[in-house]
Amino acid sequence: MKFLLFPPPNKLPYYVYAMLAYDDGESMYVKFGVAFRIWERLSQIKVGCPLPIQYIGILDVSIKQRALEVEKALHKHFVERNSQGEWFKFSTSSELDKQSFRDGCKTVFLMELGKDFWWTNISVKALEKYEIQRRAGLFASGHLPNINRTRAEKKRIKEAYKELSS
Repeated sequence: MKFLLFPPPNKLPYYVYAMLAYDDGESMYVKFGVAFRIWERLSQIKVGCPLPIQYIGILDVSIKQRALEVEKALHKHFVERNSQGEWFKFSTSSELDKQSFRDGCKTVFLMELGKDFWWTNISVKALEKYEIQRRAGLFASGHLPNINRTRAEKKRIKEAYKELSS
């Protein structure tokens, strides 16, 4: 899982992702995209998304051009479900909608990749917890860059670390 979330800079695989956000009713909104750093992309999207993103489905495609082709095919396949921008709407209470999502993704994966793939699902809460632990570990090991921090900044960082480790 570490390699997936934080690959070494000399080996950046590309992933097609599906970020799932749920409203209070019966709707699921899905954003399909491409990224090589899933955590960073999630952080960017969460800022502009009014709904909580609860799950991420990822598919390791490795090659950027191929990943972009899969993303484009997903957008094209689900065009009738387009809600706004790159978000697609499905009903969580409709078995027909759930089946449409599953069948549509499998069809695109088979057509674009030539194999029967499926998403690797990750809980956003688990991912956030992992990121906090990872950063605390980097801080404790001294691997975070020390870029001319003021005394107040250093004190604030130490206090934050104490909270994380308690």
